[in-house]
Amino acid sequence: SGPQGKDKTCLSCAINEAYEIFANNNDPNRHRFIIFMTDGVPTHCSDGSCESISSTYGTEVCEGFCDTNGQDGCGSVAQGCDDNLCEPTENNTLFSANRVINDFNTRFYTIGFGLIQECSRAKTLLTHIAEVTGGTYYHSSNTLAIRQIYQDIAQEIVDISKIKEWIEEPTIQYTGSSELNIIYDN
Repeated sequence: SGPQGKDKTCLSCAINEAYEIFANNNDPNRHRFIIFMTDGVPTHCSDGSCESISSTYGTEVCEGFCDTNGQDGCGSVAQGCDDNLCEPTENNTLFSANRVINDFNTRFYTIGFGLIQECSRAKTLLTHIAEVTGGTYYHSSNTLAIRQIYQDIAQEIVDISKIKEWIEEPTIQYTGSSELNIIYDN
């Protein structure tokens, strides 16, 4: 989405771009799915503000994971993992997800990779987006496992597409707060 680059993760931008695709191909009889793979740490809000519907990234809000598993001298855990420095970008991600969910009844499948298991806020964000829509959160740093995850998601989408009933209007409760209502697994 947009001219992303090294250390620029705008999750809301990607979701807003998916929204644009759905809007341009609007068939109310079709199920809509988003498969969302990320390290889970949004570093940038959409251009304009942290409630923007732009698909281009804006100003950096916080730092994300290092590109090489912490070998760039910034440690293994990113800003925003154990603090609230990335809160505006998390809220922008939820704002954008809520918009596409409400307008297009979209189901999310989220896949976290890399150091996401070391970042409780990123894991919580992706888990929440998937579960509130009836989707599933997955994680792995193993490419073979990720390939299997994609195959499992594809099979589930095929199975769901055969079902005539569709769960109506799942929503994410966007409150502008960094608190996410998630039950953590230990």
